[in-house]
Amino acid sequence: GDECGLIRGGCLQRFENGVIYYSSSGTFTLPNDVNAAYEGLQGQSGILGYPKARPVTSTANGGGTIYAFQSGSIYSSPAGAFPVFGSLESQYLARGGVAGNLGWPTSGRVCTPMDDCVQSFQLGTLKIDAISEFASPRQASLGPAIGPRSAESAPPGGASLPFRSATVYTYQLGTFAVYGVIRTEY
Repeated sequence: GDECGLIRGGCLQRFENGVIYYSSSGTFTLPNDVNAAYEGLQGQSGILGYPKARPVTSTANGGGTIYAFQSGSIYSSPAGAFPVFGSLESQYLARGGVAGNLGWPTSGRVCTPMDDCVQSFQLGTLKIDAISEFASPRQASLGPAIGPRSAESAPPGGASLPFRSATVYTYQLGTFAVYGVIRTEY
């Protein structure tokens, strides 16, 4: 049956081959492989938000389908279904997206303790500064979506992500990067 009362008034219904989502953005279907990638980022409560447009099929670089969300996209190709969001997606689209010099994603983003995040594509890799990405208010739910590296000093109900030059804390009041002597004292 329907699951309603989701964040921001949304609903969903699961079927054998996919899930239908309803929100203020409209009603959209995600096939199971795309939905698995979506739920891996906490679904409608996570960084991507709700689906916002009908899927777009492309034949570029081997072909696939692009699923647009409120704050990013999932790219589904023979390599799999992978989310691209935030400044990584901005860089990717600036390089032509699936038809550009990188082709389709071949992995999800991976963030390292060295203050960067990388994502692999058919023909290359993109890298961003993780601290600025995590500290951005638009990316407030990114911390738990990626997964905490340590919970030792996380606020109750939150998570912490230590990096070389800062620790990012996320909890009900938001996401914050703590640097320098304040980080040492905290």
